[in-house]
Amino acid sequence: MRFHVLGPLEVIRDGQPIVVPGVHQRATLGFLLLYPNTAVATSRLLRALWDQDPPVTARKMVQNAVAGLRRTLSGGADVLTRPPGYQLSVRTDQVDLPAFQDLSARGRTELAAGSWAAAAATLAAALGHWRGPALADLVEEGLAWPEVAALDSARMVTFEDWAQAQLALGHHQELVPELEAAVEATPLRERLTGLLMLALYRCGRQADALERYRRTRGALVDQLGLDPGHELQRLERAILDHEPWLTPRSTAALTSRHGALLTPGRLITGSGAITGGGAGRDSWAGRDRGAGRDRGAFAVSRGVAAAGDGGVRPSAVEAVPALAPGMRSARKWVSVLAGRLEIGSGSSELSDPEDADRILRAVTATVRAETARFGGEVHTALGSVWIAVFGLPRTREDDAERAVRAGLAIRRAVAASAEASACGAGQYDLRMAVTTGEVLATLSQATPAAAASPASAGMSGDVTGRCMRLLAAVPRGELRVCEATRAASDGAFTHALTDEHGRGVGGVVAVRSGGLETAFGAGPTGGEGTLHVPFLEREHEKELLHRLLAETGRRRRSRLVTIFGEPGIGKSRLLWEFCREAGDAAGPSAVQFLHGRIGRFPSGPFEVLADVARTWAGITEDDTRDLAVTKLAAAVGMTGAPLGAARRLAAELVPLLDPSWPGGADGSGVLAAWRRALGRFAAVAPTVLVVEDLHRGDDRLLDFLEVLDEQLGHVPLLVVASARPDLLERRPFWAGGKRDATTMSLDQLSPDAVQQLMVDLAVRYGLRPASTGRPSAAEEGPGPAAHECATVAKVGGNPLFAIALVEMLRAAQGADGAGASPALTIDSAGPVGPVAAMVSIPRTVHGVIAAWLDTLPPRSRLVLQGAAVFGATIWAAPVAAECELTREDVLWELEYLERRGVLRQVPTVADPDPRYEFRHVFVRDVAYSQIPRAVRGEWHLCFARWLSDEHGKTAQDDLRRHHHRRADSLTAASG
Repeated sequence: MRFHVLGPLEVIRDGQPIVVPGVHQRATLGFLLLYPNTAVATSRLLRALWDQDPPVTARKMVQNAVAGLRRTLSGGADVLTRPPGYQLSVRTDQVDLPAFQDLSARGRTELAAGSWAAAAATLAAALGHWRGPALADLVEEGLAWPEVAALDSARMVTFEDWAQAQLALGHHQELVPELEAAVEATPLRERLTGLLMLALYRCGRQADALERYRRTRGALVDQLGLDPGHELQRLERAILDHEPWLTPRSTAALTSRHGALLTPGRLITGSGAITGGGAGRDSWAGRDRGAGRDRGAFAVSRGVAAAGDGGVRPSAVEAVPALAPGMRSARKWVSVLAGRLEIGSGSSELSDPEDADRILRAVTATVRAETARFGGEVHTALGSVWIAVFGLPRTREDDAERAVRAGLAIRRAVAASAEASACGAGQYDLRMAVTTGEVLATLSQATPAAAASPASAGMSGDVTGRCMRLLAAVPRGELRVCEATRAASDGAFTHALTDEHGRGVGGVVAVRSGGLETAFGAGPTGGEGTLHVPFLEREHEKELLHRLLAETGRRRRSRLVTIFGEPGIGKSRLLWEFCREAGDAAGPSAVQFLHGRIGRFPSGPFEVLADVARTWAGITEDDTRDLAVTKLAAAVGMTGAPLGAARRLAAELVPLLDPSWPGGADGSGVLAAWRRALGRFAAVAPTVLVVEDLHRGDDRLLDFLEVLDEQLGHVPLLVVASARPDLLERRPFWAGGKRDATTMSLDQLSPDAVQQLMVDLAVRYGLRPASTGRPSAAEEGPGPAAHECATVAKVGGNPLFAIALVEMLRAAQGADGAGASPALTIDSAGPVGPVAAMVSIPRTVHGVIAAWLDTLPPRSRLVLQGAAVFGATIWAAPVAAECELTREDVLWELEYLERRGVLRQVPTVADPDPRYEFRHVFVRDVAYSQIPRAVRGEWHLCFARWLSDEHGKTAQDDLRRHHHRRADSLTAASG
């Protein structure tokens, strides 16, 4: 007798199907087949058959069903009474489910070993056991079991693995129809969509591949309110750019190139990687521009160092253990949030584990949701203790702040749940701690940090240990942070000290604004802690904005202006100065201003539009919904609209007042109402709408704002948006080809301007000897402090970096007194001369640069790190030799890094290869410090050998000796 559950329930005896009468008998048999040879409690059977509402006679009905099954299955299988319920005793070869599971596991193993043909055959055999959806006839009867959904998901994972093997074999033509049918049936599976897009592209159907991406994105947005993951977005960009790794290669060439860079659920196709192995939103990731071996892991042996030239000992790199295939290691700064929940106290402790389990599950769900909202990942959740990590796999410039904000949000949510529960708020004991520090992270080698799976990232270091030790000392109900977390997030929170010595920063008292960002945020306000910095070298851009505003008013025609610039370059400060001058010059009522900033933690895709509407109508946080609608109607009425029309327009805008409004089916109507309201507002007088940080915007918001000036018609509206260059990575043709669109890029400040800025701040902070007065214009600066501030190369023309450097020098001289240090000490790339192992860098600058570097594609980051190790001046040949890339590949990457603002080209005459240098010395130091020490030692040694081979023993002598010294010290330090 055989039993089939992978399709409609079927029982076969001697090759003939037999009838199992009655829905209760069939349902009981189907559920027991999901747990063969396992005792299933009667209570579980009751829930499976009747959910939460079983009839009074349910147990008797189950007993009757079991008795009927014993008669029907007599001689083929036994239904045994086994406390606490019943057990179906069968051989594993009698049920199709174990056979499917065994074949699927074997197929994934063959896939990981690179045996594409064997994997395809095995996985096809596994899929051959399916005759339709699992237990389809019982599902039609209304029985919805999680086990059945899990089986169907496992079937899709196996199908995706089979499709990967077929793609590796070059069968994309035959694969397209099956993938199209599967995607139509399950449009939310991103991994499946990625496979179809790749197959379509290889069939020469680029437009169809991009259309499939757009349809999947629309389904995700409409049904889940989510954008596609970074993996699918990167695939779309790769298809747009016709990146070489998308082209299929032969299996032999692939195997010899990459070896066994495969794990279960992972396939390297060409030079790309498609990852998967789970249900739901599976991952797809591709390696960018991938000729050559990705040396992200760096853990390879290079033999023994040559004798002489610095006396280098036998290289210790040989002892470095290799990482798992397909993985790389990197030094990264992370923040760890740990929490512990205790329910009840004393005699009121919960004694029933099911009651405690219900509460802990609810709290764990809250922890996961809030952690994900702030960009973190729960790495461990065991009972009442959980640990979340921020900064893996992708570093963000505000990971410490994100961790603290997540902790505060969890505390609010848990307190609200406690108030509503039977236990009461006083019975919830929640304690949390946050620590920040450097770890050695292990990440996917082929996947960009921005797109890797956090759950697959590992880390080594004492940050988690310190967090648990701090958590043990946290009083009930408090959130405490370490000194490093305080220093990294002090501009956003008010902290309380825990002891009389000012050590061990305690609970976060309140969220506040402040820090260096205010210097270029809302502008100088004169408030406490605000830096009054000079406005330098932006007069041309400001005058251009004034001219565009005047032209907008004269022609009564809307215009879009986008200001691009790297982090901290002064975009917000330029906008503040422009708006201030425009308002002063035109009078209080001649020009109207509306301002919105896309926050780092938006609660909805159109939150910035809601903020603009609130500002325009004067709506406050304390206003009720009805009062907010009344204010909106009054604001519309002030534009001359009839009372009835004003009320109707305000009513249409009501959904937008909820910042978490996701759009949905009525989204176009609400956005059209917002656009009409803005048009009426701008028709009254010339209007400037400022939208800051556009690069953080949702794609739907970007679609709306990009055509706003065209759809408003003849009204004097100047839309000014600021964005980082990251926006052009997502939207390379942003506002391209439009008649009334202007784009400007803010360049770095000149060395003279940076010198003036730093000297001005140094004087204001008193960074000079006591005997020295304020310097005159002819003086170099205020003594030794001015000499340190004159290191313009460190900041590379970035005013935020310059301010942060002065703040760091101020703290080093004791001007701030006690408090958290604004500096980090990291490994320095060092000069060509004597070894300078460490360098101080402002925390703000380190966070910005580290986050910036994590947005680079893997191979670009590899070339950048090789350049950071090589020296102050870089060209293609040495980097190509070390990274095992072609000269053309490295030249392409160096040009790309120049376009991204990381490098700048140095004019040369004799050398055919262009030479480059880092725009910021800080960027070189951060890139260098992220490489593990053993890897750096290997690279220094290899560069020293390359210099000897290419230029002989006398040429480039200082640089060669520098590399030998660094190789010696680093390999010794790494053991």
